[in-house]
Amino acid sequence: MTALKLNDIKFGNKYQTLIDRVNCVDIEKSDYENHILDCRRKLYTINAANEREYQTREVWPLTNLNNTDNSDVDTLVALGERLRHAANEANELESSIYRSIGNYLFSIERKTISENIKNSFKLKPRIKVKAVVDFIDLYFEINKNTHRSGIKGFLTKRTGTKFYITDNQEFNIEMHGNGYIIRIHDVHNKSLLDRVINNLKHYDVIDNSLRVYRVELSLDFYNAPMPEHLIIALYKSINLDKSINNERIYNYESKGKFQQMPSGFKDAIKQIGDKTIGINQVNSNRYYRIYHKIKDKQQLLPVNQHRIRIEVNLKVDKPVTEIKQIIKNGFGELNFTQLSKTASLNLKEVYNDEVKLFGRKIEPYNCNGNKRASQKGIETCNHSNEVKRLAVKNLLRSFESE
Repeated sequence: MTALKLNDIKFGNKYQTLIDRVNCVDIEKSDYENHILDCRRKLYTINAANEREYQTREVWPLTNLNNTDNSDVDTLVALGERLRHAANEANELESSIYRSIGNYLFSIERKTISENIKNSFKLKPRIKVKAVVDFIDLYFEINKNTHRSGIKGFLTKRTGTKFYITDNQEFNIEMHGNGYIIRIHDVHNKSLLDRVINNLKHYDVIDNSLRVYRVELSLDFYNAPMPEHLIIALYKSINLDKSINNERIYNYESKGKFQQMPSGFKDAIKQIGDKTIGINQVNSNRYYRIYHKIKDKQQLLPVNQHRIRIEVNLKVDKPVTEIKQIIKNGFGELNFTQLSKTASLNLKEVYNDEVKLFGRKIEPYNCNGNKRASQKGIETCNHSNEVKRLAVKNLLRSFESE
């Protein structure tokens, strides 16, 4: 008869991950502080009781529980039921907590940071936030006679990277020479951008023709405990102009097939999965995407590189010499709101159960003539916006002129 230690079958280890996830909540800002602490106490207390049972029982024969003392079996079953109940309660509470961006505790991905900033903004190693330039569409004109395939082949040979290059006919840009647009992905720093520009000088590029036509900027959130919840929380919190609409979900495998954004939280959680949330028309001057990034260039990423990404894609059409200001202004289009603690009970219930753009801007004045940017009960999420600002500041250091 095979015998296993109680440690092999105890229930407590299953919920350590859940305990760690609950610990990601900023309880100082959350309305759920007492409930979170109560759940933590229950889980830790039951785990401790389970450990004590293990210490007093060397082995537990699993093949024939009928031969085991009934009190031992009852104790194990009781512990399991209590832990399951506490874990289910914690899961429900956790789901409710992570529906609001104001309950998250973010930190920035940065090599060095002063203790004063850590203490001021509670930047603990929780959900890490990183600002990135996903791509730049760079417009340029050349004096040499050539074709875009020739430019592409030359750049691939010189840099080892394949670039997407098109002529400017579809962009309606006034030409003074042979104009093209090159898409440069993953622009981590100014030196990478300069390297491409320097290679374009082989074709006698006209310096004052270099312009950033479009840019896509992203905030990446690493180690999110419940990815789909964070996607929805970001969607509900993003501060958008009232003219922006056309919210939808889709995936890249089914191009052209869109679904309307579900209005209920439970339906949204079921449908999000590997899909992307799109906001506004793709060909507009500004549009947004939110999704769980687990692939890059059609290849699966290592788990530690999985992240939730929110992107803003902007038509810019400004000189490339202003790249630093372009990035700074572009991230200015990514701001977040949260549910106010003074919100009505009805709005709190709606915010918890429904999925819509609560952060959408309203008419600048309410019925009393007082200026207000968001609906009553919705306020600026200072913590999220401050962490974003610090992440962008960190990125901009890589674009300093030498």
